[in-house]
Amino acid sequence: NAVWSPDSKWIAYGRRMPNKMGAVFMYSLKEKKSYRVTDGMSDAESPAFDESGKYLYFLASTDYALNVGWLDMSSYDRNITRGLYLAVLDPNEPSPFLPESDEEKPKDEKKSDEKKDDKEGDEKKDDKKKVEVKFDPDHIDQRILAVDVPVKDYVGVAAGPENVVFYAERDGRNATVHKYDLKKRKGDAFISGINGFDISADKKKLLYRAGSKLGIVETSKDSAKVGDGALKLDGLQARVEPAEEWAQMNL
Repeated sequence: NAVWSPDSKWIAYGRRMPNKMGAVFMYSLKEKKSYRVTDGMSDAESPAFDESGKYLYFLASTDYALNVGWLDMSSYDRNITRGLYLAVLDPNEPSPFLPESDEEKPKDEKKSDEKKDDKEGDEKKDDKKKVEVKFDPDHIDQRILAVDVPVKDYVGVAAGPENVVFYAERDGRNATVHKYDLKKRKGDAFISGINGFDISADKKKLLYRAGSKLGIVETSKDSAKVGDGALKLDGLQARVEPAEEWAQMNL
């Protein structure tokens, strides 16, 4: 489950440790060196970089221990739950969950803030290609934060547009994908009844699979349902050359 950083200078991946727990690592292409992000005391997996390059999302379980013994049956009735976490990669970057003031701003200050937001929005568009991931491994354990969503049977994470992350919850044989917005500090169900999903490179589209159906929906939407953006695959054909396939598989 290796993933590239937005600036293509880092790779985040999960690896099984000697204690049978999973840990998340980051590999620097410049230094040709790996750094461990999680401490190995929980079962961490599914890393994903935020599009801003400021955060690394991942799933972690603190009730996984009985499942490390794969040979016995003691873990069969022990359900695994995971929480959604993020690591603030740069120690100079503030937490995205700092308390917010509930005081109403004066009208003049509101207008000033609106102009500032518009200016920052324009700067973000200009600097979109200039994202740089800054990572300091020192005291990274002090910069790992729990995202305020219920702990459930989550099975995958994918980063969306900046400050947005999608995470899948197992629901029997299917899954429900949730969408969490850091700015709104809120997570909601995005699409249910699917078997898999992926996010496009530009983070604007979500591809889902539901049985034999495929569909593409906008990540900017609040929610979607199976059937939205359905792809017509009726005329799809695949040319098969048995002799060439046999040679490729057996020679």
